[in-house]
Amino acid sequence: TINLVANKTYDGTTNISGSQLTLTGVTVNGTVQTLSYSGAIANSSNVSTANKYLTTITLLNATDGSGGLASNYILPSLSVANANNAVTINPKTVALSASMTYSGDINLSGAVRITTGVVINGLEQTLTYTGALASDANVLTSNKFISALTLANGSGYASNYRLPTLNVANAPVT
Repeated sequence: TINLVANKTYDGTTNISGSQLTLTGVTVNGTVQTLSYSGAIANSSNVSTANKYLTTITLLNATDGSGGLASNYILPSLSVANANNAVTINPKTVALSASMTYSGDINLSGAVRITTGVVINGLEQTLTYTGALASDANVLTSNKFISALTLANGSGYASNYRLPTLNVANAPVT
């Protein structure tokens, strides 16, 4: 039985491709062979779904000259997560920026722009937020940044995303 281990960053799809999937247990008489694959699909695209696994995959013969023949291998169960079929989806880092008018405090309510970069059905997923604060309230202070923020659900689930390091490069305030 071949082992399927997938690992990718959240992109809103259940598709697994390229180096996102590692096939192990592909050996003949102790010699490692490789296989290719196509059509790999996970049971969920969401980070918070427990016990994710591949529901569909087609094994293909090796294309690198190693001699791996797909017909020599058995797939693990594609109906439940198990030690031979596991998928990990990691949160995607959002982009942040804010623009504020001087008010004397550091509250950024309504001033933060969150960019997810994930487009589903032609629309970019959105998130909302709470508790957004600037590092400084003064106009003349340079290099201000978002110093605190909690992501919340919008059209996308907050659990599929993570904040960048909160600094002037990743979360500027103008």
